[in-house]
Amino acid sequence: FIAQYNPNYQNSKKLETFLKFVKTNIFSNNEQMFEYELNKLSIMVKYPHLKTGIITLLISTLTGCGKNLYTDFLCEYVFGEYNTISNLSGLETLLDDKNGMQCGKKLVVVNEMSSTKDKFMSNFNKFKNMITEKKQRIRFMYADGYMADQSTEYYCLSNHKNSYVIENKFSRREFVPDIDESYADNKSYFGPIRKAI
Repeated sequence: FIAQYNPNYQNSKKLETFLKFVKTNIFSNNEQMFEYELNKLSIMVKYPHLKTGIITLLISTLTGCGKNLYTDFLCEYVFGEYNTISNLSGLETLLDDKNGMQCGKKLVVVNEMSSTKDKFMSNFNKFKNMITEKKQRIRFMYADGYMADQSTEYYCLSNHKNSYVIENKFSRREFVPDIDESYADNKSYFGPIRKAI
């Protein structure tokens, strides 16, 4: 895809409000994690053909903490609707063998990584490969599958701490920010942010 720089947008109130929200709510004012995310996003925009091989897991135990607000902004304003799939429902939808809709997408947002108990580990292992592999088998409905280059990045959202398996604390595949839950479901807090961005 083609990213275009907009000099009028860089200093806008919208971007300032968004960045403040991201730093405060998604990264709990952790400067190091916030900078890491900005660097990751920068790589994704500047080099869309490359794959970082790192999934961003946005997990909070409470609803209404701003996870969707963040990923919706990325899909709409940073990467564009054509280059993204926002709010895909569950891992089983993502891992379906008829996955043609994922072809050529830079960002896929999986909302609630639900999976049946029987398929949980199997799905987790399949998804783990998708995070890092540079090729993926693509298959459209009623068509044969084929191997294609794959530079898709994944952001997964959940309200359940045990919805994803992190094999060890030094895993290279996962980036898990500490989401601030103190404003959960606070419409008077999130309302002005939504309006501003």
